[in-house]
Amino acid sequence: MYLRCESTLGILYLDVMNKCLLLLVVCICFVSCNSNKPHYITDLQETNTRVTYVLSENTTSYIKSLSIFEEQDGKGHLVMASNNAPEIYVYDMSSQKLEKTIVYQREGADGVGPKVGGVLMVNWDCIYLPSLFVPEISQIDSAGHRKNVIPFISDDEGYPFIMTRSVTGAPMYLIEDELYCIQTVNPRLGKDMVTDSSVGMKINLKTGGAEAFDFCYPSKLSPGYNSPSLGIETKVSRCYNGRDFIYSFAFDEDLYLVSKDHKQVRRIPARSRYIDELNIPDKIPSDFKLATKQMCEQPFYGDIIYDKYREVYYRIVYPRENLSLDESFSDLWQSGRSRFSIIILDKDFHIIGETLFPENHYRSDLYYVTSEGLFISDSHYKKPDNDEDVLSFRLFMIGASN
Repeated sequence: MYLRCESTLGILYLDVMNKCLLLLVVCICFVSCNSNKPHYITDLQETNTRVTYVLSENTTSYIKSLSIFEEQDGKGHLVMASNNAPEIYVYDMSSQKLEKTIVYQREGADGVGPKVGGVLMVNWDCIYLPSLFVPEISQIDSAGHRKNVIPFISDDEGYPFIMTRSVTGAPMYLIEDELYCIQTVNPRLGKDMVTDSSVGMKINLKTGGAEAFDFCYPSKLSPGYNSPSLGIETKVSRCYNGRDFIYSFAFDEDLYLVSKDHKQVRRIPARSRYIDELNIPDKIPSDFKLATKQMCEQPFYGDIIYDKYREVYYRIVYPRENLSLDESFSDLWQSGRSRFSIIILDKDFHIIGETLFPENHYRSDLYYVTSEGLFISDSHYKKPDNDEDVLSFRLFMIGASN
């Protein structure tokens, strides 16, 4: 607010200043309104670096849990959970040699149950295996002995928990003395499951107490959501940047920046240029092959990945496909579909690039990040020279967009 001057000169001066101020406000508003608009200045560029890991005969390349375990001296290990056998494979990342096969028991005194939902390896004596049958997590050592079991039935407020998992794109995180775990849309909530399902929980390893997060699944489902469904309607991925969690939901264009305690939430626009329309499918074929075909054709958003070395984020995107009935849709789904793109966001979540990958060559479901860059598997079953006995990765680096 400006005071009125008596002189004509003063009035003219203030008039000019007010117009300049108005222009400045307009400029600021313009910049603010356009700050979230994509600026495609970078790409993920393929390099000549390719690494190969020989697979055990007790697994296939359809690995669901892939992660990096790093020792205090900086030595990195690639950790894979077999999709068939009760085995965990630990590879030396510098040589790509298998260092150890950790065999765990399904039954008996050391039994962790008939099926686990991935693995979180903290060190050689602390490996967490979440059960897919009951809400509990087993802790084993590298000899396969069960050292502890962590049950989680409900929290102090009575929120009922279901099973958790630790898989590629949705891992468990050990932060100080607490395990941060994913929860899916919760059928134990009955009619309230669409609106009241928490995205996850944390378990205090000292007290054994579990607490559901306040942040619930953004409701994109109809109130009557139930079976039949494709199984991707409630798909969620998340990463942790050392301060906050970032969530990506399959049928939501936005990302969600969430404080560690999950009490503060900020929506971030992160729309792909390769998805024109995003809708949850309302007609599901009863035929299994046709339903799997729809899963492989439906556009949606996939995993969110944090690259701590470059302080950027990668968001995987699945464009709409039109596939022939001759395809093996089960194999295609387990290979990360046919095509995908990756959105690149800077540390402030501005879109700075998006790269569309060639069809039937790379695996959107198998990747990891190192100081070198982003490694993406090229062990796609439709690639002409694909070797089923190995899992191979190509290095991609961020470069200027052409």
